[in-house]
Amino acid sequence: ELREHFGSMSKTMFVMFQSVTGGADWGMFCEPLMNEVSPWVAMVFAVYIAFTVLAMLNVVTGVFVESVLKSQATDRDMVMVNNARELFMTLEGGIHATMSWDVFKSKLLEPQMVEFFKFIDVDPSDAKGLFKLLDLDDSGGLTAEEFLNGAIRLRGNAK
Repeated sequence: ELREHFGSMSKTMFVMFQSVTGGADWGMFCEPLMNEVSPWVAMVFAVYIAFTVLAMLNVVTGVFVESVLKSQATDRDMVMVNNARELFMTLEGGIHATMSWDVFKSKLLEPQMVEFFKFIDVDPSDAKGLFKLLDLDDSGGLTAEEFLNGAIRLRGNAK
């Protein structure tokens, strides 16, 4: 039985592949190793199976987690765009309006602005500095485009 499963390098590799992928029960391959070679060799084989299966599970889990994180980032971006649109729609001129510092300051307690500060992870007490940072053309006012571009530029680790 040992030669049947482990008689050549290609047979051994195939047995290892079957054992890891569930093509065959690895206990059936471990028994001849234990009886005809050494219990230690069987233990090394079992450790190989455990390590490989855990490594595969780790890779699969990583792929799923990465997928969820990308989806969450997209959702957050969409919420940010919708919040900015809602915020600018309350201004005279709508989405094409320019928000001055006084208007920006008056909107600090509005839910959309609170979400904006959370999104970019900035404390509202830094509003004046943030306004100046977002106002790229130093016009004294923010357009919706400046507002959104600044939010995306400043969010999370990009700060």
